[in-house]
Amino acid sequence: VMLESQAAGSKLIFDSLPLASIDEVREVIDTLGSPSEVFYLNIPLETVEQKIMLKEEIEELSEEQKEEAAKGFEFTQALAQYFEERAQGTMTNMYELDARTSLASIREDIEYLLVPRIVLTRFISEAKDAANVIANLAVKHDALFIDVPQVLRGHVLQDDQLGREIIEFKNRQILTPEQLEEVNAYNPSAFPQLLVLNILKAYIKANRHPYQKFIILNGYPQSDWWRNKQGNSTLLFPRPIDEINGIENNLGPIRSVISITHDLEEFEQQFEYFELEKVEEEKPVKPDGEGEEGEEAEEAGAEEGQEGDEAKPKFIKEDYKWSDTNGNPATFPQYFKNYRPCPHTPVIDIQSDLEKQLDILIEQINTGDHPYHNENSYVQLRI
Repeated sequence: VMLESQAAGSKLIFDSLPLASIDEVREVIDTLGSPSEVFYLNIPLETVEQKIMLKEEIEELSEEQKEEAAKGFEFTQALAQYFEERAQGTMTNMYELDARTSLASIREDIEYLLVPRIVLTRFISEAKDAANVIANLAVKHDALFIDVPQVLRGHVLQDDQLGREIIEFKNRQILTPEQLEEVNAYNPSAFPQLLVLNILKAYIKANRHPYQKFIILNGYPQSDWWRNKQGNSTLLFPRPIDEINGIENNLGPIRSVISITHDLEEFEQQFEYFELEKVEEEKPVKPDGEGEEGEEAEEAGAEEGQEGDEAKPKFIKEDYKWSDTNGNPATFPQYFKNYRPCPHTPVIDIQSDLEKQLDILIEQINTGDHPYHNENSYVQLRI
């Protein structure tokens, strides 16, 4: 079963181990290999005894039942200690969960441990201090903050393998001065997306604490802002939907976007339709008497073709209205709202104390019973 599952790229989940001693457990793990994750459901002995009484519908345990419960509890404790010691210095992640809560709560905890939620922060250049504010608030609310441009720059300064890949990409590009400016500023949207995502995955693996339920990505994606500055040129930069899919397929689902801006970002698509100007084709003028037989044969052939292709009228692009985006979303907010349910899109005008408002927002996203925690949101803070 394991060989077939491994061949299919699957993961195996063992629900407890029916073994009697740590030596047997050690033998099994040495044979199968170290697990990637171990979840230890921690239950006090008193709670174990209460569950047995509830299941057996009795008011008091016998001495034999107490001894059996204590024996199982001690083995579980020893098993947890064994895996905790084995996890040190390896790729195994050890998670201890409080199993006194509900089944739904435990399931949610496991889901968050395996798949953290992503919060994106975007802001205008005038709010340059916002990154430091958000970084401090991430520590307060136990979230992992990643300033993506600074992470890219850090690899270049360290001259490690990823940094050399960034430099190699820069050196082989023929860029305009404007594009080079974005690359030199380490705009993540200016680099190959697979490279950026691999860098972020490595950073998260090295720095994320298991109980950090949210990851705050700052400064990424940025492709739509580049287009707003340079027009609709798609040279070098990906589409916002490519960046959204890349983040969700590699890092985790995007739960919320916090945008600090002056101007209101529109979610509804505003298309400017235009018609193409019809240009009459000029037929070449031939001298009298030259090519008349050929023209007659060509006209006869065209008439026969029209009779056979009556169901397929000629497509004339000038007969239709067109938009500059071909009816597709053009900005990041439009992509985010049109490709996913996003019930919360508030606009909050703030005159001062940006830190206080960001503190409230991040706390709401991190609070289990708040709508921003359980549903997607795109919050605009207008300064």
